[in-house]
Amino acid sequence: MRSPSLSRRLAGGLSLALVTTVAALVTGTAQPAAAADQVLLFDDFNGTTIDTAKWVPGLHQWGGANNGVVPENLSVQTVSDNGQSIGVLVAQANGTQYTGPVRGVKSTNGALPIGDPQRYTRQSTGQLTGGLVWTQQRFGAGRYEVRMKNLPMPGGCSCIWNYYEPGTSDYTEIDIEMPANGTANRADWSRWAGLNSYIAPNDAGATYQNVDLGLNNNDGNFHVYRWDWYDGTNGAKRIEFYVDNVLRATHTGTVPVSPAQLWVGNWPAAWSGSFNYATQYQYIDWVRISTLGGGGGPDTQPPTTPAGLATTGKTATTVNLSWGASTDNVGVAGYNVYRNGATLLASTTGTGTSTQLTGLTPATAYALTVKARDAAGNLSAASNQITVTTDPGAGGGPNKVVNGDFEGASLSPWSCTGTAAAAAGAGVGGSRAVKLTPTGSTTARCEQAISGLTPGATYTLSAQLRSDGSYGYLGTVVSGVATERGTTSSTYTTVTVPSFVAPASGAITVYTHAWRQQTAPVWVDNVTLS
Repeated sequence: MRSPSLSRRLAGGLSLALVTTVAALVTGTAQPAAAADQVLLFDDFNGTTIDTAKWVPGLHQWGGANNGVVPENLSVQTVSDNGQSIGVLVAQANGTQYTGPVRGVKSTNGALPIGDPQRYTRQSTGQLTGGLVWTQQRFGAGRYEVRMKNLPMPGGCSCIWNYYEPGTSDYTEIDIEMPANGTANRADWSRWAGLNSYIAPNDAGATYQNVDLGLNNNDGNFHVYRWDWYDGTNGAKRIEFYVDNVLRATHTGTVPVSPAQLWVGNWPAAWSGSFNYATQYQYIDWVRISTLGGGGGPDTQPPTTPAGLATTGKTATTVNLSWGASTDNVGVAGYNVYRNGATLLASTTGTGTSTQLTGLTPATAYALTVKARDAAGNLSAASNQITVTTDPGAGGGPNKVVNGDFEGASLSPWSCTGTAAAAAGAGVGGSRAVKLTPTGSTTARCEQAISGLTPGATYTLSAQLRSDGSYGYLGTVVSGVATERGTTSSTYTTVTVPSFVAPASGAITVYTHAWRQQTAPVWVDNVTLS
């Protein structure tokens, strides 16, 4: 269940002037051309109020069952960041337990511009509301950076995006979306983000990419989220997405060219998880927009090929790598490590020639290569390929899951909610499998409490799943932390959850589910924990 594009979350067929004072900007007036690497906008929120010369306090509602974003959920405050006082824009999110004075809105007159108070009808509750701002002006290709601390809980998407749709064939949108621990269209969003780009408001004109950021989105720390947008005039057309200066994705197929307004904050996306809370907060430290490149033409020369890739050590879940340095006509910006030549496993910055891969699966072969990259996004050819097999996990032994093949008519000792049944003839090779059938409002889920694990030993959960179109998930809960992986494969495919170390109690929970808001059945067979 992929989250819909922001263009479809914004009400369709509307005038896209955000407020009367910026109507001309939305319909055609962009920032004047600026010199290379010039800062076009910077705000560190060190005052006492929002600078309305730069920002529009967001008033809007889109995306179905929510009460929109309202200015009452915004404030400028001083907080402590590692012992230092900093000014921040605080964007409040209100869940279903909220009873305070804020009141949300519904968009009831789509003929009026976004942000026009007469477009909306105030609601009797402030539940399911968020807070965000958008820039007064449109900005073109360049570097967009936001230092912020995300919402800590599910139920609300911490987002950064730019947006421009004048009602013609012209269209601009670039997104970074982080729904904390919601489920959205990934099984486990605690480390993932949606990195999207559009040249048209439809799937054919979009690139959707869900990326492991290498950190927990809600770890309580400030992080710098950034994209570098090259539209062909300041470098080869591409969009590079970074978190804390680590490259996480590059888009080349859907690179817009028209200036757009930047939106920053949170909104109550229905797909972002449970809203079972009163209030939570997102903290935005600073925002900077600056130009990139320009002058002398784009750099199109790739670095030289790294040589001598080798492993210098490994465990059940890690591999240490080293390689020979590359050179570049401008300078090497870092290295990317790939599995099977395509899947990005790690990205380094600087000229260092070693890294450690973490979170790997025990007893698994990894075919690895390295490519060098420069600041323009040029990639070298791949290094020599090596194959490294991680060590076996320390858990071992027989399967710890009881009735993991579902061959009995009963699902015991699984505890199931929603619609779940042991279906004959539906499993691997014609055996039984558990059939999970979600509805628009109910998740189909089966879980089993596991005890007697060896404390400190490493275990891995796997199963075979297939689907008629819904997302099916497999997961573990260890010391209160849930980790899951999913698939929509129409044929049985093996899903493996990242390995874990058994806690001192020796007790965990394993589960499988098909998330609500989808209706196609999911089949699960051969659940194994060893």
